[in-house]
Amino acid sequence: MSDPKDWTKHMATRAAWMSFSRGKTQSEIAQLLGVSQAKVHRLIAFAQSSGLIRIEILERPLECLEL
Repeated sequence: MSDPKDWTKHMATRAAWMSFSRGKTQSEIAQLLGVSQAKVHRLIAFAQSSGLIRIEILERPLECLEL
């Protein structure tokens, strides 16, 4: 992967998958990917903002509506 955009997209997808599908902490993900926790945070934020992942909440708890 010589293109930095490809590397970012690939790593963002991996970081997001580990976080949301496997419940890994950013610290654990950082160790597994060999990057800093700050980088993991930025990768997950990139995955969300670029549409690589989508979070869907199916229920609407009343407590949330009161906030």
